[in-house]
Amino acid sequence: MRRGLGRTATYAVYGTRAGVAAGAAVDALPGARPASAIIAGLCGSLAASHVAGDVLIYDSIGDADGEPLETDAALSETIGAALPGAHCGVRGVSAPRVVTAAAAKRELAVQSGADAVDMESYELARRLYGAGIPFAIVRCVSDGPSGDLPDLNRAFGPDGIVFLKLLLLLLANPSAGARLAIGGGRGLAALRRAMQRLR
Repeated sequence: MRRGLGRTATYAVYGTRAGVAAGAAVDALPGARPASAIIAGLCGSLAASHVAGDVLIYDSIGDADGEPLETDAALSETIGAALPGAHCGVRGVSAPRVVTAAAAKRELAVQSGADAVDMESYELARRLYGAGIPFAIVRCVSDGPSGDLPDLNRAFGPDGIVFLKLLLLLLANPSAGARLAIGGGRGLAALRRAMQRLR
Protein backbone atom coordinates (compact mmCIF):
# COMPACT_ATOMS: atom_id res chain seq x y z
CA MET A 1 0.00 0.00 0.00
CA ARG A 2 1.09 3.59 -0.57
CA ARG A 3 2.52 5.62 2.29
CA GLY A 4 -0.30 6.93 4.46
CA LEU A 5 -2.54 3.90 3.96
CA GLY A 6 -0.64 1.65 6.37
CA ARG A 7 -2.19 -1.78 7.04
CA THR A 8 -5.19 -1.25 4.78
CA ALA A 9 -7.02 -4.27 3.39
CA THR A 10 -8.69 -3.98 0.00
CA TYR A 11 -11.93 -5.81 -0.76
CA ALA A 12 -12.39 -5.66 -4.55
CA VAL A 13 -15.93 -6.82 -5.31
CA TYR A 14 -17.84 -6.77 -8.58
CA GLY A 15 -20.01 -9.26 -10.41
CA THR A 16 -21.07 -10.93 -7.16
CA ARG A 17 -24.15 -10.72 -5.00
CA ALA A 18 -23.90 -8.75 -1.76
CA GLY A 19 -24.15 -11.81 0.48
CA VAL A 20 -21.25 -13.56 -1.24
CA ALA A 21 -19.07 -10.45 -1.03
CA ALA A 22 -19.94 -9.80 2.61
CA GLY A 23 -19.25 -13.41 3.56
CA ALA A 24 -15.81 -13.31 1.94
CA ALA A 25 -14.97 -10.10 3.81
CA VAL A 26 -16.10 -11.46 7.16
CA ASP A 27 -14.17 -14.69 6.64
CA ALA A 28 -11.02 -12.67 5.99
CA LEU A 29 -11.24 -10.54 9.14
CA PRO A 30 -10.36 -12.95 12.00
CA GLY A 31 -7.02 -14.08 10.55
CA ALA A 32 -5.36 -10.69 10.16
CA ARG A 33 -7.37 -7.71 11.34
CA PRO A 34 -6.55 -4.68 9.16
CA ALA A 35 -6.17 -1.18 10.56
CA SER A 36 -8.51 0.06 7.83
CA ALA A 37 -10.17 -1.20 4.67
CA ILE A 38 -10.98 -0.12 1.12
CA ILE A 39 -14.09 -1.45 -0.59
CA ALA A 40 -13.51 -1.29 -4.34
CA GLY A 41 -15.41 -2.29 -7.46
CA LEU A 42 -17.73 -1.07 -10.18
CA CYS A 43 -20.89 1.01 -9.89
CA GLY A 44 -23.66 2.52 -11.95
CA SER A 45 -23.93 6.29 -12.06
CA LEU A 46 -27.20 7.96 -11.06
CA ALA A 47 -25.87 11.41 -11.97
CA ALA A 48 -25.27 12.75 -15.47
CA SER A 49 -21.99 14.29 -14.28
CA HIS A 50 -20.43 10.83 -13.77
CA VAL A 51 -19.66 8.76 -16.86
CA ALA A 52 -18.15 5.35 -17.57
CA GLY A 53 -14.51 5.24 -16.47
CA ASP A 54 -14.88 7.87 -13.75
CA VAL A 55 -13.45 7.04 -10.31
CA LEU A 56 -15.80 7.82 -7.41
CA ILE A 57 -14.89 8.04 -3.73
CA TYR A 58 -17.98 7.71 -1.56
CA ASP A 59 -18.49 9.76 1.58
CA SER A 60 -21.50 7.64 2.59
CA ILE A 61 -23.29 4.45 1.62
CA GLY A 62 -26.92 3.56 2.27
CA ASP A 63 -29.45 0.96 1.25
CA ALA A 64 -33.22 0.71 1.05
CA ASP A 65 -33.68 -0.08 4.75
CA GLY A 66 -30.68 1.07 6.80
CA GLU A 67 -29.34 4.45 7.83
CA PRO A 68 -26.43 5.62 5.64
CA LEU A 69 -22.97 4.81 6.96
CA GLU A 70 -20.25 7.43 6.61
CA THR A 71 -16.86 6.46 5.26
CA ASP A 72 -13.67 7.44 7.08
CA ALA A 73 -12.92 11.03 6.07
CA ALA A 74 -9.14 10.86 6.62
CA LEU A 75 -8.75 7.60 4.71
CA SER A 76 -10.93 8.88 1.87
CA GLU A 77 -8.86 12.07 1.68
CA THR A 78 -5.63 10.07 1.49
CA ILE A 79 -7.06 7.93 -1.30
CA GLY A 80 -8.30 11.00 -3.15
CA ALA A 81 -4.81 12.48 -3.07
CA ALA A 82 -3.45 9.27 -4.59
CA LEU A 83 -6.05 9.21 -7.37
CA PRO A 84 -5.93 12.50 -9.32
CA GLY A 85 -9.18 13.22 -11.09
CA ALA A 86 -11.31 11.09 -8.79
CA HIS A 87 -14.72 12.48 -7.80
CA CYS A 88 -14.92 12.85 -4.02
CA GLY A 89 -17.92 13.38 -1.74
CA VAL A 90 -20.12 10.91 -3.62
CA ARG A 91 -23.25 9.51 -2.00
CA GLY A 92 -23.70 5.82 -2.75
CA VAL A 93 -26.60 3.42 -2.36
CA SER A 94 -26.60 -0.37 -2.55
CA ALA A 95 -29.43 -2.23 -4.26
CA PRO A 96 -30.34 -5.92 -3.98
CA ARG A 97 -30.41 -6.27 -7.78
CA VAL A 98 -28.50 -4.81 -10.71
CA VAL A 99 -30.30 -1.63 -11.78
CA THR A 100 -30.26 -1.86 -15.57
CA ALA A 101 -33.22 0.27 -16.73
CA ALA A 102 -32.67 4.00 -17.16
CA ALA A 103 -36.13 4.72 -15.70
CA ALA A 104 -35.31 2.66 -12.60
CA LYS A 105 -32.05 4.59 -12.14
CA ARG A 106 -33.89 7.89 -12.30
CA GLU A 107 -36.41 6.67 -9.73
CA LEU A 108 -33.66 5.40 -7.42
CA ALA A 109 -31.81 8.71 -7.66
CA VAL A 110 -34.94 10.59 -6.55
CA GLN A 111 -35.79 8.16 -3.76
CA SER A 112 -32.28 7.85 -2.31
CA GLY A 113 -30.63 11.14 -3.19
CA ALA A 114 -27.60 9.08 -4.19
CA ASP A 115 -25.11 9.69 -6.99
CA ALA A 116 -24.13 6.05 -7.61
CA VAL A 117 -25.46 2.53 -7.08
CA ASP A 118 -23.79 -0.82 -6.50
CA MET A 119 -24.80 -4.14 -4.97
CA GLU A 120 -22.12 -4.87 -2.39
CA SER A 121 -20.81 -1.78 -0.60
CA TYR A 122 -23.45 -1.35 2.09
CA GLU A 123 -23.32 -4.91 3.39
CA LEU A 124 -19.52 -4.87 3.46
CA ALA A 125 -19.48 -1.44 5.11
CA ARG A 126 -21.96 -2.61 7.74
CA ARG A 127 -19.75 -5.56 8.64
CA LEU A 128 -16.62 -3.41 8.80
CA TYR A 129 -18.42 -0.76 10.85
CA GLY A 130 -19.57 -3.42 13.29
CA ALA A 131 -15.99 -4.66 13.62
CA GLY A 132 -14.76 -1.13 14.35
CA ILE A 133 -12.62 -0.97 11.20
CA PRO A 134 -12.47 2.42 9.39
CA PHE A 135 -13.24 2.07 5.69
CA ALA A 136 -13.32 3.96 2.42
CA ILE A 137 -15.20 3.11 -0.78
CA VAL A 138 -13.72 3.48 -4.26
CA ARG A 139 -16.03 2.68 -7.16
CA CYS A 140 -15.48 3.04 -10.89
CA VAL A 141 -18.42 3.83 -13.14
CA SER A 142 -19.37 1.14 -15.65
CA ASP A 143 -22.68 2.63 -16.83
CA GLY A 144 -24.38 6.00 -16.74
CA PRO A 145 -27.95 7.01 -15.90
CA SER A 146 -29.19 7.04 -19.50
CA GLY A 147 -29.63 4.06 -21.78
CA ASP A 148 -30.96 0.63 -20.80
CA LEU A 149 -28.63 -2.31 -20.27
CA PRO A 150 -29.38 -6.04 -20.63
CA ASP A 151 -31.11 -7.43 -17.53
CA LEU A 152 -28.00 -8.82 -15.87
CA ASN A 153 -30.06 -10.22 -13.00
CA ARG A 154 -31.08 -13.03 -15.34
CA ALA A 155 -27.42 -14.00 -15.77
CA PHE A 156 -26.72 -14.62 -12.08
CA GLY A 157 -26.26 -18.05 -10.59
CA PRO A 158 -25.72 -18.88 -6.89
CA ASP A 159 -22.04 -17.83 -7.01
CA GLY A 160 -22.15 -14.93 -9.47
CA ILE A 161 -22.57 -14.35 -13.18
CA VAL A 162 -22.92 -17.42 -15.41
CA PHE A 163 -21.02 -16.69 -18.63
CA LEU A 164 -23.37 -18.61 -20.96
CA LYS A 165 -26.43 -16.79 -19.60
CA LEU A 166 -24.63 -13.48 -20.00
CA LEU A 167 -23.66 -14.28 -23.58
CA LEU A 168 -27.27 -15.11 -24.49
CA LEU A 169 -28.45 -11.82 -22.97
CA LEU A 170 -25.91 -9.85 -24.99
CA LEU A 171 -26.86 -11.60 -28.22
CA ALA A 172 -30.56 -10.97 -27.61
CA ASN A 173 -30.02 -7.19 -27.44
CA PRO A 174 -26.86 -6.22 -29.32
CA SER A 175 -27.12 -2.44 -28.84
CA ALA A 176 -27.62 -2.73 -25.07
CA GLY A 177 -24.92 -5.40 -24.99
CA ALA A 178 -22.47 -3.10 -26.75
CA ARG A 179 -23.28 -0.31 -24.29
CA LEU A 180 -22.58 -2.70 -21.41
CA ALA A 181 -19.35 -3.99 -22.93
CA ILE A 182 -17.93 -0.54 -23.69
CA GLY A 183 -18.88 0.96 -20.34
CA GLY A 184 -17.84 -2.11 -18.40
CA GLY A 185 -14.48 -2.14 -20.15
CA ARG A 186 -13.88 1.50 -19.25
CA GLY A 187 -14.91 0.88 -15.65
CA LEU A 188 -12.66 -2.15 -15.26
CA ALA A 189 -9.70 -0.34 -16.81
CA ALA A 190 -10.19 2.57 -14.41
CA LEU A 191 -10.48 0.17 -11.48
CA ARG A 192 -7.23 -1.58 -12.41
CA ARG A 193 -5.40 1.75 -12.66
CA ALA A 194 -6.82 2.90 -9.32
CA MET A 195 -5.81 -0.30 -7.54
CA GLN A 196 -2.29 -0.08 -8.99
CA ARG A 197 -1.93 3.47 -7.66
CA LEU A 198 -3.07 2.36 -4.21
CA ARG A 199 -0.61 -0.50 -3.88
